[in-house]
Amino acid sequence: MLSLQLFIYKEYGNEKTVKVVAAVLENDNNEFFCALRSSQMAIPNMWEFPGGKVEHGVDLYNCLSKRD
Repeated sequence: MLSLQLFIYKEYGNEKTVKVVAAVLENDNNEFFCALRSSQMAIPNMWEFPGGKVEHGVDLYNCLSKRD
């Protein structure tokens, strides 16, 4: 089962607003997929659902894949 959630993150103190999408993936055993952030990343060693920034003109499903 795949559920998409759209979140809007706003940094107070400046004009920056970021839209992000997260996928909640559940298997037939009612287990959820999440990832442990690397100790080298911002907000290290925390669990997170897969997701990505929402870019203008890109649908939510495509925002989930990294395109560096």
